[in-house]
Amino acid sequence: KEAELGKREEILKQREERVAHILENEHTSKQLILRIRDRIFHCSTDLLTKGLAKDSYFCGLLNPDFQKPEDGIYFIPRDPNVFEYVLEYLTYSELVSEIKDMNLLKKLAKDADYYSLDELKKQAETQKENLEKELKEIKEAPPQALGLQPKIFAKVQNGTLGGNGYYWSWNGTVSMPAPYFELVTTSYANDTIRVKQAGSYLVIVRVGLVTAANNYTSLYVAGSELSRAYSSAAGGYHQSFYINEVVPVTANSNLQVLSTYSSSPLNGNPYNSFSVIML
Repeated sequence: KEAELGKREEILKQREERVAHILENEHTSKQLILRIRDRIFHCSTDLLTKGLAKDSYFCGLLNPDFQKPEDGIYFIPRDPNVFEYVLEYLTYSELVSEIKDMNLLKKLAKDADYYSLDELKKQAETQKENLEKELKEIKEAPPQALGLQPKIFAKVQNGTLGGNGYYWSWNGTVSMPAPYFELVTTSYANDTIRVKQAGSYLVIVRVGLVTAANNYTSLYVAGSELSRAYSSAAGGYHQSFYINEVVPVTANSNLQVLSTYSSSPLNGNPYNSFSVIML
């Protein structure tokens, strides 16, 4: 027991001596104010110069042979967001933080070189290389590997309008996955996208017509008009109509696009399109 008690007393003594040494350095080391662009940083001469060569940036900055700033604030024309990590390195003798900002890492490597902090430059460049590899792997990985699922959607194009106030029919199918959607005829040929499963869907419509100011394009869901886009110009002009709506639908609902016009639709245009995306 006496040996164990003596060991504990020795450990406690070492801790007290270490704390006293730290406090002594903090109180005896001169406190400094640095202005990095528009931000103020407080630190000590010991933090900036301890263990650094005499020809390093901070040793040169604080050289007593050089004139001190009149207001006592040392100005450094660098990025203050980067300087936070410079102080971190000087405090802990290593770059503790794992930085996920590529631009910040590039700046940190350059600033480390500017401050003559070779080890910090090396650590910043190592993190930059690791981040580049990580981003490359993410870019090349399939969506499933990232826990993402590709969107399920129906898309038809090359629309044709059989008359004023008719539903558009669609002559080109880009995507129509059978378990979820079906292109069917309810009023005219291929005029309806039938949604097989209930849920929320993003509907995107783009059609071109020659219209007057009171003409419009509408989205119909289950036979009821849900959304309408009006012409924004006088008669005789080609216009594109766009509809973007998030639509809650029940199973086996029919989605259709209807338009009115003054002169003619742009029939057969491949840019006439109708998309329904499962959310």
